[in-house]
Amino acid sequence: MRDATYGFAAIEHRFRVLGGTPIVLSESNKFDLARAFNNIYGSRYVKPPYIEGLAVINKLSLSGYLHGPAEVEAFETGFYDRVQRSVLAKVRILNDVFHLAHDRTLKTNANWWSLNRGRVREAWETLERNPVYAVGALFVTAFGIALKVLEYTGL
Repeated sequence: MRDATYGFAAIEHRFRVLGGTPIVLSESNKFDLARAFNNIYGSRYVKPPYIEGLAVINKLSLSGYLHGPAEVEAFETGFYDRVQRSVLAKVRILNDVFHLAHDRTLKTNANWWSLNRGRVREAWETLERNPVYAVGALFVTAFGIALKVLEYTGL
């Protein structure tokens, strides 16, 4: 939501153009869901348009949803009820997507590498900075796995 075309600044600008006085949120009260998803799932987690793509992959209803140009056309021709339904549909979809992501059940096109490259990089950096710590952590992890295997097999 930091994008000048689609973000908070664009919303504030559009509201001013329509004659309103927007409430400007401080940066600390803003959350950039698109940036967070790029950080978590990688840049190709879904094909654009992102909201529609996430809705389709996760089988969320697109009832009332209008794609950008169709929404503009509805506004310009005076079909404000369609615009309102579209905005509400987008808010509902974003809410559902946020909750699915929070529950770790959001479906995306991200592969294992996209989801874990940060962890792999952190492990490598830890090994470079402090090899003794990294090897010790690896040993403790292997020991814990071995104990679980023994517990599971009953040996």
